Amino acid sequence: MRISPQAIEAIKLFEQFRPVAYRDGGGVWTCGYGHTLNVSPSSTCDHKLAETWLRQDLQAVDVAIKAAIPNAIPQNHLDAMASFALNVGTDAFANSTLVELYNQGQTKRACWELKRWDHDNGRQVRGLTIRRFAEELIWVSGAACINEELLEGLRNFF
Repeated sequence: MRISPQAIEAIKLFEQFRPVAYRDGGGVWTCGYGHTLNVSPSSTCDHKLAETWLRQDLQAVDVAIKAAIPNAIPQNHLDAMASFALNVGTDAFANSTLVELYNQGQTKRACWELKRWDHDNGRQVRGLTIRRFAEELIWVSGAACINEELLEGLRNFF
C-alpha cells in the first residue's frame, strides 16, 4: 500500500509551499513543502521542484513506515503516519511509542500518541497541535476529510 494522493494533498496543506529557504521552529533550513535535505540559506524552488522533493521525501517515509510496522496497515493509518513521520523525522517515528503500541495491536492508543508530539524545543507549538489533531482525523476518517476549510476551522479553534 502507498501513501494516498489525498494524504499528499493534506501534507501540502500542513507544510505550506515556501519557495525560499527558511529556518523552521527547530532551526533547520527548509524549503518547498517541508524539504530539508541539502537545503541551505540560499536555496529556492518552484512548485514543480517542491513536488519532486516532497515525493522523494515521502518515498523515504514510506520505506521507514514499512520497516517499523511489518504488518498490513489500513490506508487511513498509513496516511496519518506518513504525515507524522515526515514532520518528526523517520528515526523519531521508528523509535516512538506510537510504533510500539501499533505493533502490539493497540491502534487506538497508538493514535492517541500523535497529540504528544506538538512541541518543538520544549515549547508547545500551535501549528503542531493543529496538525496532530488533523492527523488524528486522518487516522479515524481518512485523508479525504482534510481541506483548507477544515484547517481554517482548526486554526480558529486552537
